[in-house]
Amino acid sequence: MVDQTVLPPEWRVVELGEIATVKYGKAKPKEPGDVPAVGSGGVYASTSHALIDYPTLVVGRKGTAGVAWLQEQPCWPSDTTFYLEWITDEIDYRFLYYVLQNRPLSGEHARTTLPSLQKADLETYLLPLPPLHEQRAVVRVLQSAQDAIQARRRELDLERERKAALMQHLFTRGTRGEPIKQTEIGEMPQSWRVVRFGEVVDIAGGQVNPKLEPYASMIHVGPENVEPDTGHLSASRTNSQLGIISGNYCFTEEDIVYSKIRPYLNKAAMPTFQGTCSADMYVLRSESQVLIT
Repeated sequence: MVDQTVLPPEWRVVELGEIATVKYGKAKPKEPGDVPAVGSGGVYASTSHALIDYPTLVVGRKGTAGVAWLQEQPCWPSDTTFYLEWITDEIDYRFLYYVLQNRPLSGEHARTTLPSLQKADLETYLLPLPPLHEQRAVVRVLQSAQDAIQARRRELDLERERKAALMQHLFTRGTRGEPIKQTEIGEMPQSWRVVRFGEVVDIAGGQVNPKLEPYASMIHVGPENVEPDTGHLSASRTNSQLGIISGNYCFTEEDIVYSKIRPYLNKAAMPTFQGTCSADMYVLRSESQVLIT
């Protein structure tokens, strides 16, 4: 719901159906081509024809219901989507795109019993409509922010590639320029040796009660608090604050916490504090002097 009392006086609230006709997408032609097809999963296999040749929004009807994709080139919206045909020149389609990002249809108007969106949900969606010049000003600001985010993501992707290359070099060549030998797990420096994980690392056992002190006041870490690949920890709340009641494992600044859940996400972190983690994580502890965490 849009509260018009908090909008500038020159803004008004309209239903989406007042500015655009909601159209059903169609099954795409089978012939491959250069025109992108848009389905509920986003842009996918190209086709030979365009269903629309003007800038528009394609909105998921099934599956990812309510998710909007900005389409500025000719495309073919599939039969799992809706697309919009503009009936007024009072709207900047990019402004509507950002409105839908701010208040997604899937969270407010989509049916909750089925993963689908009804045409009426889209037609009756209420949105604020400022004058066209102000819409375009809003778009410029948000597009600048989006461009900055994308640039930062590209930088992060590049840093991840550099890190992966550096790790590959260090774990096969070391740091001293010594001769290389071939082992059962690949190349490594001559002075290195191959050991089993369990020879140098222990998996901590013995759960603690997070309802009792000192554990109740300790920071709690779960898989959701560990960023994939980077090891960044976002945990900042205690067991008491979170109301944790199930058994936890205690870790120290010298341990590694590693998520058991979906290990392909590579959620491993080296905390800089003492805390507890859920039973969905391993606490890895080196008792050997030959391994430095």
